[in-house]
Amino acid sequence: MNGVENLNVNEDVEDEFRREIIKERNKASIKRAKKLFVKEVLEELNKLNIAESVEKVKTRMVRILNGNDDRTLKYAKLEMILDALNEMFKYLEQNGDRPDFMEPLLYFEEENDETLYDVLKSVEETYKENSEELKEEIVLRLKDKPELIRRSELRTTLRLSRYEGSSSNVLRDIMITSNSMILDINDKRVKLQESLREDERIVSSIKNDNMLIVGYLKELSNMDEINKNYLEPFNKVVDNMGKINTFVKEL
Repeated sequence: MNGVENLNVNEDVEDEFRREIIKERNKASIKRAKKLFVKEVLEELNKLNIAESVEKVKTRMVRILNGNDDRTLKYAKLEMILDALNEMFKYLEQNGDRPDFMEPLLYFEEENDETLYDVLKSVEETYKENSEELKEEIVLRLKDKPELIRRSELRTTLRLSRYEGSSSNVLRDIMITSNSMILDINDKRVKLQESLREDERIVSSIKNDNMLIVGYLKELSNMDEINKNYLEPFNKVVDNMGKINTFVKEL
């Protein structure tokens, strides 16, 4: 199951990702660095040095991204950018109408041909893009950790064992259910949709059940038993689920 892309792996990887980030985030040195940086940015604003405060945030973000730290530490450090931006948004909201702040604010906005709010939003978007890119790189590394792969295999086995004991039984039940649903959809599509839409709880239940079945199919697609002995019925179920998904999306 090398490189398996299923629900269990994603859950385990997300958990491991959070653990690693929290560990870095809680280091005293990181906490101090974040607190000091936010203080420096606010000091520039209090001195009415708006351009300098913005430049300080941009420069620090580039410095963190170009540093030699591993990706997890970079991700944790990068959070100081968001902390500073949040304080800058708050400062702008609280002081935007202050007479002594308005003059340098207008000067900054004329120089940049853009409001300070929009400049900060642009920096925030850059932060989010860089943060997401770092996360993707960290997740790719975590997916290859042997202990996470083993944990995923164990969880899949346990889940299937609770669902009647084997992947073939799961496939059989999904086949029966999906065949029945396709017959109903083909025969009574319009009437079904009209009646189902009258009760949001039923629609929500159907969508949740559909997601559960799709999750099982993702797990089954990686099972040797399915690939060796049950590929034809599996492909039929996939075809059924494609039609059912179309129906569910119309609800």
